[in-house]
Amino acid sequence: MIKVFEATREFYSGTEKPGTVIDDQLTVVCGNLTALRLTLLQRPGKKRMQADELLRGFAITPGMVLE
Repeated sequence: MIKVFEATREFYSGTEKPGTVIDDQLTVVCGNLTALRLTLLQRPGKKRMQADELLRGFAITPGMVLE
């Protein structure tokens, strides 16, 4: 489980289902023309980190569905 501490709201007009990662900047579809770009996260037992730091050591790729 990854905790999200900060995110920015983005406009989204695609057709992917909610929870789908849509780019390499960790933007996730939320539905209703909205997506969230996750910016500050924390993995269990780790310190809080920026999305780019997390992605260097933890593979989350476009097309993945987060639950």
